[in-house]
Amino acid sequence: MKHSIGHIIEMSWSYATEWIEAVHMFEYRLLHNLPEDKLFDDKVFRDDIDFHCYLISCRRLERAITIACDVWHKGGDKQKLGKTLKQFKNKPPFLTSLRNVGE
Repeated sequence: MKHSIGHIIEMSWSYATEWIEAVHMFEYRLLHNLPEDKLFDDKVFRDDIDFHCYLISCRRLERAITIACDVWHKGGDKQKLGKTLKQFKNKPPFLTSLRNVGE
């Protein structure tokens, strides 16, 4: 079954929105003390797990945008999306390596 370009872009948009929320959630968890920290003796254990989840969320966000960019019709919007994706990839150039080490 072949999906239409519109369907692929819509699904990518949906996934990207979900992973943006996940990135924000794990960023919040990494930067703040939470009540459950008392259950784990200290925040370090939870931070380790949340950091891995943060990396996975960033990587999945990148993939969702890459899929949309790959099928997008040529034009100014595709160029803007590609430029933004390149900036995202260059900010943490080690994202894939860190994710792979964790896996």
